[in-house]
Amino acid sequence: MEKEMLLSLVNRIIKVDRGGPESRVGRLLAVGKDYLTLHTKEDGIIYYNRHHVKSLTHNAKKSVDLEVETEELDFIQARDFQDILECLRYKWVKVNRGGPESLEGVLEGVNNEFVTIISNEEVIRVSLFHMRNISQISTCGKSKDDKKEKSKEKDKDEHSKDKKNSSDKGNKESKEKKENNEDKANTVNEQSHNDKANKEDKSNKEDKEKHEDKANKEDKEKHEGKANKEDKEKHEGKANKEDKEKHESKASKEDKEKHEGKANKEDKEKHEGKANKEDKEKHEGKANKEDKEKREEKANKEEKAKHEDKHQKGEKPKHEVEINEANINHEVKNENE
Repeated sequence: MEKEMLLSLVNRIIKVDRGGPESRVGRLLAVGKDYLTLHTKEDGIIYYNRHHVKSLTHNAKKSVDLEVETEELDFIQARDFQDILECLRYKWVKVNRGGPESLEGVLEGVNNEFVTIISNEEVIRVSLFHMRNISQISTCGKSKDDKKEKSKEKDKDEHSKDKKNSSDKGNKESKEKKENNEDKANTVNEQSHNDKANKEDKSNKEDKEKHEDKANKEDKEKHEGKANKEDKEKHEGKANKEDKEKHESKASKEDKEKHEGKANKEDKEKHEGKANKEDKEKHEGKANKEDKEKREEKANKEEKAKHEDKHQKGEKPKHEVEINEANINHEVKNENE
């Protein structure tokens, strides 16, 4: 249901639901985020969970007089239904109006999922989602039990002395029961307080341990990260150095092999050129010598043949003629002197 529509019914007499144990007629006092506050004759002030309100009925002609002014009522105003429950903690409350899910007891604890009710010797946990409504017993609006007790007191005055004694006895037992319930509630409150303190101590201890674990983990990760980084840098530096040395060694080896290969090639070419030149010169010298000897031998042979031809013809050899002429000239010169 829309909140604006519900706000228009504030301070009016309405009926919640059409029937059933949860249906009540009363004055709508307030509308919250997920709850509404209703003042009834039967149960006083009831806080309804809006999730479970199926219908609202307002009769414009016929109204009910509750005989209580709105200004005189003291009721809780909170942000949502869970905050209402927080305000009722450690109070004697009634959850739901009737049926098997209705119960009374001390509201001991509230969280986002459920509430804890102490009823006699039972600890009952009620799902927050399935709580239809809740009311505090002994508030400004009287509950059914208060009304019955008042009726008993009125009947007690009208009855005989024996009945009065019997009624006194019943009141005494009721009073003792109430005192026992109050003592139990105080014990529950004290226990709840101790549990809360222990829970807070435990929570603080867990937070502290969690914080220390987180800090230790961060320090460990930081230290490991630094160590890993240093190892990585050291490893990379070593690898780079080895690669550089390997590369330089390889380059030096290649340069050396290249230089030696070039030197060997030049020496080989030089040696081969020299050997070829010497072989060529030797071959040419030998060929020239053989040609010269051959020409001289041929010339001598021709000269000899020519000389033999002249000798056979009776001609003096040329050198003999020259000798004779020289001798004649010498003799003539001597005679002239």
